[in-house]
Amino acid sequence: MASVLVARILGVLLFTAFAMAGLVKLTPWLDKFSGHTQEEMTQNFKHFAKVSPFAKAGFDINHNVYKNAVGAIELVCAILMLLGGVGILSKLGNSILIIVMCGAVYTHIAVGHPWEELVPAVSLGSLLAIRLILLTFSSGDQEGKKRD
Repeated sequence: MASVLVARILGVLLFTAFAMAGLVKLTPWLDKFSGHTQEEMTQNFKHFAKVSPFAKAGFDINHNVYKNAVGAIELVCAILMLLGGVGILSKLGNSILIIVMCGAVYTHIAVGHPWEELVPAVSLGSLLAIRLILLTFSSGDQEGKKRD
């Protein structure tokens, strides 16, 4: 089925993007491979921590903990998407990453970053949404064929 093939290809591409993004947040020695330096990312997360939904709820969150948590979530969910194939684990990782990308868009807007800095989060979030739709409808088609 074409939708499953497209979902799998998107899964591999998104795995690569999110695994790398997560690793860059978690491992400072990967600076040379990314466009952001750890110092720049740390400065961004200092601002992000101040406007995060956790801060709005009254929690004081350390920017390094926030950065590491986002990186760990990105990495774990990327692995779930890759190893989960087209099953529930893949959909779970995909869904959590959509929420993370919504949070990224929110924090970039709240901090006042220019719209160009929203492009990665919006683009990746859109690809995640497309993949989730493909997975959902393709699994529904497969269940219908099993019943017949």
